[in-house]
Amino acid sequence: MIAIVKFLSDNGAPFTVNIYPFISLYMDANFPGEYAFFDGNASPITDGGMNYYNMFDANHDTLVWALQKNGFGNLPTIVGEIRWPTDGDVNANPTYAQRFNQGFMSHLSGGKGTPMGPGPIDAYMFSLIDEDAKSIQPGNFKRHWGIFAYDGSPKYPLNLGTTNSNALVPAKNVQYLEKKWCVMKPSAKLDDPQVAPSVSYVCSLADCTELGYGTTCGNLDTRGNISYAFSKARRASSPTSPW
Repeated sequence: MIAIVKFLSDNGAPFTVNIYPFISLYMDANFPGEYAFFDGNASPITDGGMNYYNMFDANHDTLVWALQKNGFGNLPTIVGEIRWPTDGDVNANPTYAQRFNQGFMSHLSGGKGTPMGPGPIDAYMFSLIDEDAKSIQPGNFKRHWGIFAYDGSPKYPLNLGTTNSNALVPAKNVQYLEKKWCVMKPSAKLDDPQVAPSVSYVCSLADCTELGYGTTCGNLDTRGNISYAFSKARRASSPTSPW
Protein backbone atom coordinates (compact mmCIF):
# COMPACT_ATOMS: atom_id res chain seq x y z
CA MET A 1 0.00 0.00 0.00
CA ILE A 2 2.83 2.42 0.78
CA ALA A 3 4.27 1.86 -2.71
CA ILE A 4 0.86 2.54 -4.28
CA VAL A 5 0.32 5.68 -2.20
CA LYS A 6 3.81 6.92 -3.06
CA PHE A 7 3.06 6.39 -6.75
CA LEU A 8 -0.14 8.44 -6.42
CA SER A 9 1.70 11.19 -4.56
CA ASP A 10 4.59 11.32 -7.03
CA ASN A 11 2.17 11.69 -9.94
CA GLY A 12 -0.21 14.21 -8.38
CA ALA A 13 -3.08 11.76 -8.18
CA PRO A 14 -5.67 11.53 -5.36
CA PHE A 15 -6.38 8.51 -3.16
CA THR A 16 -9.88 7.18 -3.90
CA VAL A 17 -11.76 5.41 -1.11
CA ASN A 18 -15.20 3.74 -1.04
CA ILE A 19 -17.17 4.18 2.19
CA TYR A 20 -20.23 2.03 2.95
CA PRO A 21 -21.79 2.52 6.39
CA PHE A 22 -24.61 0.20 5.26
CA ILE A 23 -22.22 -2.72 4.79
CA SER A 24 -20.84 -2.18 8.31
CA LEU A 25 -24.41 -2.41 9.60
CA TYR A 26 -25.05 -5.49 7.45
CA MET A 27 -21.90 -7.30 8.59
CA ASP A 28 -22.25 -6.66 12.33
CA ALA A 29 -25.53 -7.04 14.23
CA ASN A 30 -24.03 -5.02 17.11
CA PHE A 31 -23.23 -2.01 14.95
CA PRO A 32 -25.08 1.06 16.31
CA GLY A 33 -27.59 1.76 13.54
CA GLU A 34 -27.99 5.49 14.23
CA TYR A 35 -24.24 5.96 13.78
CA ALA A 36 -24.65 5.12 10.08
CA PHE A 37 -26.75 8.24 9.48
CA PHE A 38 -26.18 11.99 9.66
CA ASP A 39 -29.08 13.05 11.88
CA GLY A 40 -26.99 13.63 14.98
CA ASN A 41 -29.03 11.04 16.92
CA ALA A 42 -26.05 8.78 17.64
CA SER A 43 -23.92 9.11 20.75
CA PRO A 44 -20.61 10.68 19.66
CA ILE A 45 -17.39 8.70 19.74
CA THR A 46 -14.36 10.64 20.98
CA ASP A 47 -11.00 9.81 19.46
CA GLY A 48 -7.87 11.89 19.94
CA GLY A 49 -9.92 14.74 21.36
CA MET A 50 -12.22 14.80 18.30
CA ASN A 51 -15.92 13.95 18.41
CA TYR A 52 -17.43 11.76 15.69
CA TYR A 53 -21.20 11.75 15.23
CA ASN A 54 -21.39 9.45 12.19
CA MET A 55 -19.46 6.61 10.65
CA PHE A 56 -18.63 8.43 7.44
CA ASP A 57 -16.50 11.03 9.23
CA ALA A 58 -14.83 8.36 11.36
CA ASN A 59 -14.11 6.11 8.39
CA HIS A 60 -12.83 8.98 6.27
CA ASP A 61 -10.53 10.21 9.03
CA THR A 62 -9.15 6.71 9.57
CA LEU A 63 -7.73 7.05 6.05
CA VAL A 64 -6.55 10.63 6.64
CA TRP A 65 -4.76 9.57 9.83
CA ALA A 66 -3.09 6.59 8.13
CA LEU A 67 -1.86 8.81 5.28
CA GLN A 68 -0.51 11.41 7.71
CA LYS A 69 1.24 8.76 9.81
CA ASN A 70 3.10 7.51 6.74
CA GLY A 71 4.16 10.92 5.47
CA PHE A 72 1.39 11.59 2.94
CA GLY A 73 -0.66 14.15 4.82
CA ASN A 74 -0.96 16.38 1.75
CA LEU A 75 -2.32 13.66 -0.52
CA PRO A 76 -5.86 14.63 -1.62
CA THR A 77 -8.66 12.09 -1.16
CA ILE A 78 -11.82 11.37 -3.13
CA VAL A 79 -14.83 9.30 -2.03
CA GLY A 80 -15.31 7.13 -5.10
CA GLU A 81 -18.49 5.36 -3.96
CA ILE A 82 -21.04 5.91 -1.22
CA ARG A 83 -24.70 4.88 -1.20
CA TRP A 84 -27.50 2.94 0.55
CA PRO A 85 -29.59 0.18 -1.08
CA THR A 86 -33.38 0.02 -1.19
CA ASP A 87 -34.03 -3.73 -1.01
CA GLY A 88 -32.49 -7.14 -0.38
CA ASP A 89 -31.98 -6.79 3.40
CA VAL A 90 -33.99 -5.83 6.46
CA ASN A 91 -32.10 -2.49 6.63
CA ALA A 92 -32.24 -1.89 2.89
CA ASN A 93 -35.37 0.11 2.08
CA PRO A 94 -36.31 3.44 0.45
CA THR A 95 -36.87 5.14 3.82
CA TYR A 96 -33.35 4.42 5.07
CA ALA A 97 -31.84 5.07 1.64
CA GLN A 98 -33.49 8.49 1.44
CA ARG A 99 -32.45 9.28 5.01
CA PHE A 100 -28.83 8.33 4.40
CA ASN A 101 -28.38 9.82 0.93
CA GLN A 102 -30.13 13.09 1.75
CA GLY A 103 -28.17 13.33 4.98
CA PHE A 104 -24.95 12.78 3.10
CA MET A 105 -25.82 15.43 0.49
CA SER A 106 -26.57 17.93 3.26
CA HIS A 107 -23.34 16.93 5.00
CA LEU A 108 -21.39 17.65 1.81
CA SER A 109 -23.15 20.91 0.99
CA GLY A 110 -22.18 22.32 4.37
CA GLY A 111 -18.56 22.26 3.23
CA LYS A 112 -17.20 21.60 6.71
CA GLY A 113 -15.60 18.28 5.86
CA THR A 114 -14.48 16.01 8.70
CA PRO A 115 -12.64 16.71 11.97
CA MET A 116 -9.27 15.74 10.42
CA GLY A 117 -10.15 16.85 6.89
CA PRO A 118 -11.86 20.24 7.08
CA GLY A 119 -13.16 21.79 3.90
CA PRO A 120 -15.15 20.54 0.89
CA ILE A 121 -15.12 16.80 0.09
CA ASP A 122 -15.11 15.35 -3.43
CA ALA A 123 -17.52 12.42 -3.50
CA TYR A 124 -19.46 10.33 -6.02
CA MET A 125 -22.80 8.73 -5.19
CA PHE A 126 -23.16 5.33 -6.84
CA SER A 127 -25.26 4.32 -8.60
CA LEU A 128 -28.06 5.89 -10.62
CA ILE A 129 -30.00 2.77 -11.66
CA ASP A 130 -30.22 -0.69 -10.11
CA GLU A 131 -27.64 -3.13 -11.39
CA ASP A 132 -28.42 -6.37 -13.19
CA ALA A 133 -24.80 -7.51 -13.30
CA LYS A 134 -23.33 -9.74 -10.62
CA SER A 135 -21.23 -8.04 -7.96
CA ILE A 136 -18.45 -9.16 -5.64
CA GLN A 137 -20.25 -7.50 -2.73
CA PRO A 138 -22.00 -9.76 -0.19
CA GLY A 139 -25.76 -9.95 0.22
CA ASN A 140 -28.90 -9.76 -1.89
CA PHE A 141 -28.92 -5.98 -1.69
CA LYS A 142 -26.15 -5.62 -4.28
CA ARG A 143 -28.71 -5.20 -7.09
CA HIS A 144 -30.55 -2.37 -5.35
CA TRP A 145 -28.11 0.51 -4.97
CA GLY A 146 -29.76 2.81 -7.53
CA ILE A 147 -31.64 6.00 -6.73
CA PHE A 148 -33.76 5.40 -9.86
CA ALA A 149 -35.87 2.32 -10.64
CA TYR A 150 -35.31 0.31 -13.81
CA ASP A 151 -37.64 2.60 -15.78
CA GLY A 152 -35.93 5.82 -14.73
CA SER A 153 -38.47 6.83 -12.08
CA PRO A 154 -37.06 8.13 -8.75
CA LYS A 155 -37.38 5.66 -5.90
CA TYR A 156 -37.69 8.40 -3.29
CA PRO A 157 -37.39 12.21 -2.99
CA LEU A 158 -33.79 13.38 -3.05
CA ASN A 159 -32.57 16.96 -3.23
CA LEU A 160 -29.25 17.14 -5.08
CA GLY A 161 -29.44 20.92 -5.39
CA THR A 162 -29.05 20.74 -9.16
CA THR A 163 -32.57 21.53 -10.45
CA ASN A 164 -35.06 24.34 -9.92
CA SER A 165 -37.38 21.94 -8.12
CA ASN A 166 -34.50 20.46 -6.10
CA ALA A 167 -35.89 17.03 -6.97
CA LEU A 168 -34.82 14.09 -9.10
CA VAL A 169 -36.02 14.27 -12.70
CA PRO A 170 -37.66 11.05 -13.97
CA ALA A 171 -37.15 9.59 -17.42
CA LYS A 172 -39.78 10.71 -19.93
CA ASN A 173 -41.92 8.86 -22.48
CA VAL A 174 -41.21 5.37 -21.16
CA GLN A 175 -43.29 2.84 -23.10
CA TYR A 176 -44.66 -0.06 -21.06
CA LEU A 177 -45.89 -3.47 -22.08
CA GLU A 178 -49.31 -4.66 -20.99
CA LYS A 179 -49.53 -5.36 -17.27
CA LYS A 180 -49.50 -9.09 -16.64
CA TRP A 181 -48.70 -11.37 -13.71
CA CYS A 182 -47.48 -14.92 -13.96
CA VAL A 183 -49.60 -16.85 -11.44
CA MET A 184 -49.13 -20.44 -10.38
CA LYS A 185 -52.17 -22.52 -11.24
CA PRO A 186 -54.27 -23.49 -8.22
CA SER A 187 -54.25 -27.07 -9.52
CA ALA A 188 -50.44 -27.23 -9.59
CA LYS A 189 -48.91 -29.17 -6.71
CA LEU A 190 -46.14 -27.64 -4.60
CA ASP A 191 -44.52 -31.05 -4.13
CA ASP A 192 -44.07 -31.51 -7.87
CA PRO A 193 -40.35 -32.36 -8.34
CA GLN A 194 -40.12 -29.83 -11.17
CA VAL A 195 -41.08 -26.85 -9.00
CA ALA A 196 -37.79 -26.29 -7.15
CA PRO A 197 -35.46 -26.60 -10.17
CA SER A 198 -37.79 -24.42 -12.25
CA VAL A 199 -37.74 -21.64 -9.66
CA SER A 200 -33.96 -21.93 -9.34
CA TYR A 201 -33.66 -21.63 -13.10
CA VAL A 202 -35.78 -18.48 -13.43
CA CYS A 203 -34.08 -16.86 -10.43
CA SER A 204 -30.73 -17.47 -12.09
CA LEU A 205 -31.97 -15.27 -14.94
CA ALA A 206 -33.91 -12.67 -12.97
CA ASP A 207 -33.68 -10.80 -9.67
CA CYS A 208 -35.42 -12.68 -6.85
CA THR A 209 -33.67 -10.81 -4.02
CA GLU A 210 -36.92 -9.08 -2.96
CA LEU A 211 -38.12 -12.43 -1.58
CA GLY A 212 -35.65 -12.59 1.33
CA TYR A 213 -36.30 -11.98 5.01
CA GLY A 214 -37.29 -8.39 5.77
CA THR A 215 -37.38 -7.39 2.10
CA THR A 216 -40.14 -5.90 -0.06
CA CYS A 217 -41.92 -9.19 -0.83
CA GLY A 218 -40.62 -11.28 2.06
CA ASN A 219 -44.15 -11.91 3.38
CA LEU A 220 -45.42 -13.96 0.41
CA ASP A 221 -46.44 -17.59 0.83
CA THR A 222 -44.89 -20.39 -1.23
CA ARG A 223 -47.22 -19.97 -4.20
CA GLY A 224 -46.67 -16.22 -4.08
CA ASN A 225 -42.90 -16.74 -4.12
CA ILE A 226 -43.13 -18.98 -7.17
CA SER A 227 -45.46 -16.59 -9.01
CA TYR A 228 -43.21 -13.66 -8.18
CA ALA A 229 -40.10 -15.46 -9.47
CA PHE A 230 -41.67 -16.20 -12.85
CA SER A 231 -43.06 -12.67 -13.09
CA LYS A 232 -39.59 -11.24 -12.50
CA ALA A 233 -38.21 -13.57 -15.17
CA ARG A 234 -40.77 -12.13 -17.58
CA ARG A 235 -39.66 -8.61 -16.70
CA ALA A 236 -36.03 -9.58 -17.21
CA SER A 237 -36.87 -10.58 -20.77
CA SER A 238 -38.98 -7.40 -21.26
CA PRO A 239 -37.41 -4.65 -19.09
CA THR A 240 -40.16 -2.07 -19.71
CA SER A 241 -42.90 -4.35 -18.42
CA PRO A 242 -44.36 -2.97 -15.17
CA TRP A 243 -45.84 -6.41 -14.36
